[in-house]
Amino acid sequence: MSLIYLDVSDQILKRGLAQMVKRTGHTVTEDGQAEEAEFVIRESGGEKIILSRATGEDTFVLERPISEEELKKALTPGKETVKNELKLSARQSKVSYGKQSAVLTEKEFAVMQLLMQNRGKPVPDGEIKNRVFGMTDDESNISAVYVNYIRKKLSAIRAENVIVRVRGQGYMLK
Repeated sequence: MSLIYLDVSDQILKRGLAQMVKRTGHTVTEDGQAEEAEFVIRESGGEKIILSRATGEDTFVLERPISEEELKKALTPGKETVKNELKLSARQSKVSYGKQSAVLTEKEFAVMQLLMQNRGKPVPDGEIKNRVFGMTDDESNISAVYVNYIRKKLSAIRAENVIVRVRGQGYMLK
């Protein structure tokens, strides 16, 4: 069983996650034991929870409300977790699909992370420009350029057609 550190400021959410983690057979660490943890669970903007290996190798984005089954699956890596699942590694700044991976630049990583945090929902061009590039200029096509860079890297690791353009709404990760 894994040792898990909860980096969550909302105390109600933290207690709920701690209980759920314990029911899945894992142990929750205290702040002083964070460096010994195998996984870190943290909040990410409202309805998202990020589950990462402490090494930074695997990142799972879970939407609230989280089911115990979903949490257990994310905490128990196995063949079904590795096979054909898109993962983002913050530590190595790479995206993985199955057993293949591609290194991303800092900005590509930021765009991909934003898309993964909003998986299944379109992210407007303006939001990508503002949050990743700090731009408010509607004339720039910088988000399209970076999405194209990412698509090429995803295609090289056989993760094709996972980022789609939703006309009038932005880009979406399927």
